[in-house]
Amino acid sequence: MFTWWDVLPEDERQQWTLDPFVGVGPLRFGMNPGELSGALSGVTTDSQRQTLRRSAGDAVPTVVDGRYQEFGLKLYYRKERLAGVVVDALRGPRSSRAACRW
Repeated sequence: MFTWWDVLPEDERQQWTLDPFVGVGPLRFGMNPGELSGALSGVTTDSQRQTLRRSAGDAVPTVVDGRYQEFGLKLYYRKERLAGVVVDALRGPRSSRAACRW
């Protein structure tokens, strides 16, 4: 049978807290890709797949985004520092802020 939505059961998902402008779960905005991988090493066995981009005049490419596909995270970097986190609503960690839940 074909299923449209592959939803990970609630009891198999991490429970994370969102702290606006600070971070979500063990992640803090401003972390570099190495720090972020270290923070998630005890949380998931999935590894970060990164997109690199080289701007005109730059000798070395920089990380612009990262993905933890199985864990359900998409990460956005600005100047190789964590600037945004998107959590997959079906498979990623459950994120909450006070009485709100996403």
